[in-house]
Amino acid sequence: MSLARPARTAPGAPIRPSKSLVRQHGLTHREMCEEIFDRHADTIRVNRKAVAVANLDRIIAATLSVSNRRGFRAMSVRDLANETGMSMGGLYAYFESKETLLMMIVGQVRAVTERVLVLPTDLHHEPAERLRWLLRPPWRSSRARRCIAVTSSAE
Repeated sequence: MSLARPARTAPGAPIRPSKSLVRQHGLTHREMCEEIFDRHADTIRVNRKAVAVANLDRIIAATLSVSNRRGFRAMSVRDLANETGMSMGGLYAYFESKETLLMMIVGQVRAVTERVLVLPTDLHHEPAERLRWLLRPPWRSSRARRCIAVTSSAE
């Protein structure tokens, strides 16, 4: 087992998950947009899933891009319309307000985080096994200690 430190990234550079992590947990942009569509199908007023998912991908990418440049509060729906090439009315078919869009994104982030950090069910009652699972790559950092503290306090 190698104890080499992971390569450091430049400050502000995006952290890229490994390809196996992406495949294992369904973390591609498309899969996440499909989940958002499925979770909010009752409020999204676009019936064709393929079209809706493709547009959600554009909307979310534009939201992240514009809010990183200007800040989320300063971003307007008009800014999103300009960035996506969609009309404002077309955007409102996906969300009723900027805050609703934010809640869609945050809800997806929470769902993915829970999916990635969840312990296998057979390890919940064995502290030594739980510790081994948490310390396996890539959990060798202080993140593992925080996870142990969180799961221990939850019991």
